[in-house]
Amino acid sequence: MSKTTDKLNLIKIYNDYDITDAGHPFVSIRIPSSREVTPKSVRVFVKGKSFKNSAWYEDGGKCFSYQGGKEGRDDSIKKAMDLIERLFPGMKMVKSPFGRFAWVPEEDLKKKLETKEENHEENKEETGN
Repeated sequence: MSKTTDKLNLIKIYNDYDITDAGHPFVSIRIPSSREVTPKSVRVFVKGKSFKNSAWYEDGGKCFSYQGGKEGRDDSIKKAMDLIERLFPGMKMVKSPFGRFAWVPEEDLKKKLETKEENHEENKEETGN
């Protein structure tokens, strides 16, 4: 893992969902196994909310299905990011530090990393280290 994920793990953040604050979006790419019937898709979730008319197998997210490889995936990623821009104007999404095909709000990631630094400083004062 990376230094960033090590810092997040110290404050018990182990995945993209935990980075994201309530009411904020995150994006992931879903590639189903060979036995599943759902298509490959780029999925937008808003933590704690569900999109209207979301199918049960979409887990409350908005899915942008694609066929083929990189071109189809890139087109779906663009559609997902356009949706986020419409719903959350000005919110910048960054690649997840966990190394998956996922994006999280930059402000949420920065806030979590600052929380880690504050907790570390408090521990230093208490222990004298």
